[in-house]
Amino acid sequence: MTNNLSQKQIDRLWGEDGPYSQANLRKEVRILDDRVSRTFLIVEADINPTTTYEIVRKNRDKKEFRDDQKIQQLLNYSENREPYSGYVSMAFEREYTDESAVYIAETALEDVQKTIIKMHKFVMDNYVIAPVKSFKTKINNRSKTEILDERRRIEKEIVDLLEEYKSDFDLSDVTEAIYDETETDDMQQIIAMFDTGEPDGPDLSTIIETVTDAWNYFPHQALDGRCPAEMV
Repeated sequence: MTNNLSQKQIDRLWGEDGPYSQANLRKEVRILDDRVSRTFLIVEADINPTTTYEIVRKNRDKKEFRDDQKIQQLLNYSENREPYSGYVSMAFEREYTDESAVYIAETALEDVQKTIIKMHKFVMDNYVIAPVKSFKTKINNRSKTEILDERRRIEKEIVDLLEEYKSDFDLSDVTEAIYDETETDDMQQIIAMFDTGEPDGPDLSTIIETVTDAWNYFPHQALDGRCPAEMV
């Protein structure tokens, strides 16, 4: 027996014709004072909000999941980071001291991929996820994965710029300012977050380009959690 999803639930699957999530392997460099302190390898799962995560959580006691410790742990230790991401769970963290850490991290990444695929397959097998839609809606859904990929790229640029110029602000300050914006003058306040007053500070054109990209691709509360790029 298949169940129907509402249009809102389908939209929050993120994918064009089905669920879209991410398995991420990233390097985290921790800087103390004027030197690199430690470097870590981190594997995270980023599950599309509400739909896949909450459907699986609702059905966690079914035979498909009840003895799967990886899925049970993901459900227990995920953080809802809407509207900027979905449900994020750290699956692995290890200090990068030698190349053996890379091998172990990549193995953990493969495990996360398998876990996400199992969750997606449950949704696809048990729910109707592709009702008839207008041509405009199909175009908007097709661009969602591209928007998410672009958002990740911009997030990295913001983090790099803020760290490079030793700003007192972080990524969450930028994303929250964009989400809560009420007028275009708010963009000037975001640009100011990158200005540390140092003579060898960041190039203004680079800041403006990055902030403009963030403004266009990050969610706005005034747009019901969507970004301007989704409105085109």
